[in-house]
Amino acid sequence: MEAAWPGLFVDGNGSYWDVPFSLALDLASATLNSGASYHLFFNNCAGSPKQYEGQHSDELPPPAALLPGFTAKGVVSLKKNIDLWRSEASMQKMVQPYDIFLSNPHISASWILGLNCEVGALPTTCESGDRKGGETTSGIAKEFISVGAVFSAYLGESSTKRQQSCSLRGLKDFDLRAQVSNSAVSVDSFASASLTAQHGNFQRLFLDLTRVHTSFDFPSGSKLLSGLTSVAYSLYNSQVPNVEALQAICPRASLSFQQQMIGPFSFRVDSEIEIDLKKDWYLSVKNPVFAIEHALQVLWSAKAVAWYSPMQREFMVELRFFET
Repeated sequence: MEAAWPGLFVDGNGSYWDVPFSLALDLASATLNSGASYHLFFNNCAGSPKQYEGQHSDELPPPAALLPGFTAKGVVSLKKNIDLWRSEASMQKMVQPYDIFLSNPHISASWILGLNCEVGALPTTCESGDRKGGETTSGIAKEFISVGAVFSAYLGESSTKRQQSCSLRGLKDFDLRAQVSNSAVSVDSFASASLTAQHGNFQRLFLDLTRVHTSFDFPSGSKLLSGLTSVAYSLYNSQVPNVEALQAICPRASLSFQQQMIGPFSFRVDSEIEIDLKKDWYLSVKNPVFAIEHALQVLWSAKAVAWYSPMQREFMVELRFFET
């Protein structure tokens, strides 16, 4: 359970917002490599959100998720992991890895099928199915595939503005939606795919860990279907596809790179890769985060992380345990 009075939140553009009151309750089953799991989330926001003092973003409207309203969200998912390859090479004897989760190279595939049920003003963006599959830090290469379905309902001020912000101009809407007064119900789906490649067992003193992770997320199945339908219709009629339709079928991409420097110290950079077909350069780096990690070998899988975000101008030092 978490209560904030007031609360500080950051949106997808890196802008901070003050919310007078926020109360949240989060319940989830234990994370499993394979099998069924559930996630229940309840949230209530009160008062009008305002931009954090000192920030000037041309009077941007607040995210719909932070507007006053109540949210109840339930997710039931089924996940399956399959090992495609696992290294049989022996590790150094009598030498403990700096992180036990980064010591076993392998290749594995995974998929998720889930149902998401929401009521109220969600503390997320309009794509209510936006969620990423679990990222595993061990293995030479890991392929991750997830699919699912979303059921959403909204109460309060956020319902109307959220529906407006999620619509695509000029495209046929395929999602199921119903709205009564300040309440709304919608059904959607989501999908995600990722690939992780790692070299080394993180045992030796130098360059025994190189890891790259990339992911592609489709947070809204209805938006993807609308875009695909529009593109197919345009091509069938020998027309140039709509840019909005092409943008709708582009995934959200992210990239992570980690390299051991010396001993338990490693350098890591995480960044979103923005795909914008309306710009001259279709690909651009968005919100990179640079970090120095120190693995606490005595605790098997724990690390101290110092990270900095240039976009948000934020620096933090964290202690993380059993991060996978």
